[in-house]
Amino acid sequence: MKGTAAGKGLRVQMLVLGIAALVLRKMLYATAVDVKGLLLRGHPLEIALAVLTLGVLIRMVLAVRQLKGTDHCENMDSPNLAAAFGNVAAGAGILVTVLTAVPVSGGYLESAWRFLGLAAPVCLLLAGVSRALGKKPFFLLHVVTCLFFLVHIVTHYQLWSANPQLQDYVFALLGVAALMLFCFYIAAREAGCGSRHMELGMGLAAVYLCLAELARSACPALYLGGVLWALTDLCSRQKGAFL
Repeated sequence: MKGTAAGKGLRVQMLVLGIAALVLRKMLYATAVDVKGLLLRGHPLEIALAVLTLGVLIRMVLAVRQLKGTDHCENMDSPNLAAAFGNVAAGAGILVTVLTAVPVSGGYLESAWRFLGLAAPVCLLLAGVSRALGKKPFFLLHVVTCLFFLVHIVTHYQLWSANPQLQDYVFALLGVAALMLFCFYIAAREAGCGSRHMELGMGLAAVYLCLAELARSACPALYLGGVLWALTDLCSRQKGAFL
């Protein structure tokens, strides 16, 4: 009971801190922009956001270190409606993003991104059904989703890197990278290997980073779905449950 309460507290902490980052970022773009539409350098709000993000990183690392040596996650062979909902929400976010997106890079990568963006929601729906029925999802379902996030980074990186303002894209890049790694470690756990503490760490990071990105995002459905998924499908221990 004590471990479960502590885990819930950690989950709530990431949610609250992510919302705080969202608010700070919204205020930054609302009040710290010059006549050219560029952010003012060294603004107190930007410094506060950087300090908050560094604090969250430290908190996350400390939390993950507590789990090392006790890598015993929940049994996936038991019904988990929350995790089922999270998988479906992530799939819905991906589908909305792909169906409403403006072409970014074109060519084969763009086609691969759209193909995986249609396949991943189906895979996540099947994974969600499996979690609802108390069955371990086939690991390739989350591998397909992981590949979507990877290709999303590749297809959007040129656009991001061409932007001189790091603040405009840093949370978008780190948020989807955290989702990709969270998905990878879930697939690894389903395949009978992987790192439970890294899965936890990437899930916590995804909650914070994706919430911060929602303050100003070209793909809000993608990051909102990611937040819901990470919150509901975080690894938990069977003994002294951490989450």
